[in-house]
Amino acid sequence: MKVKQNIIAGKDIRMSPCCISMCGKLIFCPSFTRILIYFIETGALINVLKLNHVKKIKRIYQINNEEIISIDFMGNLIISNFKSNQEICKGSLNFLIMDVVLSKLSHFNDNFLYIAYKDVKAYKFCKVSLSNRENFKLKIGKAIFTKHVCYQKNFDVGPKDRYAVCLFPRFILISDFAITKKIAYIPNNEKNSYIIIKCHHKKSMLAAGTRSGAIFLWYNLEDNQPVFKRIHWHSQMVSDLAFNAFGTHLYSVGREACLRKTSLEENDCKTLARLGSYILHCTVSLNHDIILLSHSYNYITVTCSNLKIISVIGSLRHLCGPQYTKNVLLGCRKAKYVLCSSTPGYLQTYSNSEGGDRNTQISIIGQNLISSTKKIEPVHVELAELDYTESWLITFEYRESNSYISENRLKFWELTNDESVVSLNTVIDYPHKGKIVNLKSNTENKNLDNVVVSMSKSGVFKIWKCSRNQTNSYIWHCIHTGNFDKYCPIISFSETYSIFGYICDNHLLFWDYHSSQDYTFNFDSKVLTRNFIFGRNDSTNLLLYCGDGELIVVDILETQELYKKELSVKYFVNSNSTSFIAAYLMDNTVIVFNPIDFNLVFSYKFKYYVNNIIFSPFTLNNTDSLVELLGTSQNKNIISISQKTEDFEKVSIPESVFTTENTGPLANFLNETQSPTKTGFENTENSKIKRVDSFLKNFLSIPNHSIPESCTVYEQFVKLIL
Repeated sequence: MKVKQNIIAGKDIRMSPCCISMCGKLIFCPSFTRILIYFIETGALINVLKLNHVKKIKRIYQINNEEIISIDFMGNLIISNFKSNQEICKGSLNFLIMDVVLSKLSHFNDNFLYIAYKDVKAYKFCKVSLSNRENFKLKIGKAIFTKHVCYQKNFDVGPKDRYAVCLFPRFILISDFAITKKIAYIPNNEKNSYIIIKCHHKKSMLAAGTRSGAIFLWYNLEDNQPVFKRIHWHSQMVSDLAFNAFGTHLYSVGREACLRKTSLEENDCKTLARLGSYILHCTVSLNHDIILLSHSYNYITVTCSNLKIISVIGSLRHLCGPQYTKNVLLGCRKAKYVLCSSTPGYLQTYSNSEGGDRNTQISIIGQNLISSTKKIEPVHVELAELDYTESWLITFEYRESNSYISENRLKFWELTNDESVVSLNTVIDYPHKGKIVNLKSNTENKNLDNVVVSMSKSGVFKIWKCSRNQTNSYIWHCIHTGNFDKYCPIISFSETYSIFGYICDNHLLFWDYHSSQDYTFNFDSKVLTRNFIFGRNDSTNLLLYCGDGELIVVDILETQELYKKELSVKYFVNSNSTSFIAAYLMDNTVIVFNPIDFNLVFSYKFKYYVNNIIFSPFTLNNTDSLVELLGTSQNKNIISISQKTEDFEKVSIPESVFTTENTGPLANFLNETQSPTKTGFENTENSKIKRVDSFLKNFLSIPNHSIPESCTVYEQFVKLIL
């Protein structure tokens, strides 16, 4: 049996600027040692270039209509054809790269690349020619400007490469390229504290951003005494600067997550604020005035010259950030996409139903609050739910406040056919006195009304219902308020009965929706109840709950215990189309089983903790009987665990393997004795072989445990042990 793990999303673009193609339609995005190519208008990923870089890519430049050059942090330069996915030539400096700038000459056939790198004794600059491809490795020029043995934080070249501007910790140096002589010297003191510089591509002008948020424009750089002018400032540190194609406007980004456009002729400023997270890089196309904003939470905002957002290209590597108390991960079965946590103020969708990955952003909050320190502080989307019709999205927003009352809202959104378009229907300010810790919609029982239950930390719960008002339009309102007087961490709806349950004082308590009464199911008071779930489809009369190292299955109709399993379950997940239940164990192992007789479908042990697990919405009505789970891992990826339920292999393994005393997941496989269905295991010696084979393959599929596939399973196991 093969259990397959894939990372379906999680391309990291952090700390490396992107590049816009000359045609203005493509984005080249660095992702460690690869280059992701996106289409600007739709944000679709159309190609991935896998290059032989040793370290993470530092910069990407397009040098002609078909070729791009990429430089990693260790000085490896690769020119590749992004249309044919071929590597053309490669060179290497074998030094740590500090910064890279492309020449501003108009002829690409005689272009150069200027690189600041760290030598053994000093920080140096070199000039790399991009014209001669045959001797590309030998075209790394001699070092220049080596007198200042200190850290070059940032540098740029002037119009037609006449001079270079270097930012040092204590000064800005302007030097002539031809004669290697100092032209001007600008002090960099604590009052100004320049952290970013950018040269104008047509005029002798320099823009310098400071740590305090101020921006200085320096003119007449080729004179001995340049003059400066101070323009607008950001409320926080300036992250990046860029001039537009005509050189008439300056774009600046700050850590307060806003983009400012300043006219150099009219001193007019326009601002595009509330962009989620603070911006690291700003890239402007010199041909089409397209602006790329690379954010700290690993997504890109694409805007045009009138500051209108064209698209948002998301990367799902930030899902498990510490800024979220709970991570959103929902599967929409009807439209076949995944809804997950994103940057502050946004939820993100991931879809592969059209044959390719697609990431889009949904603006949920639409506003950010300005505190007393004039910083734009984000509001987080902490909880989200879909109703059983998948026509409504319910979100909970929360923001800690310095005042006694924290700000929180409950919003109800109407979904459209396009997963990136939602319309706000109802807003409830302060739905509870305290923070909402649990939000659960009725996705199990289709006979009940379309209701949502919200639970506060104090134990107060409210039931929200969607109904028509006097104007014959839908609106959400509260129909019942109850108080359990205890904290309720878990809520679950029954598919058959008009009840939902919660945990209180080591008991499973249930509230009847129709009679508005609650009652207790106390099967074993000695077991500390941590989690529970109702069965679905063929197992609707079953109730599963867990205690200290035990999984207990109960028949609700007969009010009797069916069986127990020694499993430490952290949480349960229901399947939407089958009776299968996934249980995430305390040792980071996930198991999928049939709750009727505990027939195991498959098991997989993760290397890190997985925050959320859902059954994938991409595999519904699939003819190959594929069971697939999606989860958000600790290393901020969305991962896919899949297995064909009828995929078995016969492998011969010596009997000595079974007589060895084992603990952990392997022992769970060997000690299993229940009678399975055709999707599980047979209770024979051959079934033990299959189970061990499955376990070994699962274990060997973990990264850093790879062994040549030519070995048999047993040989792989022996090599791994030795």
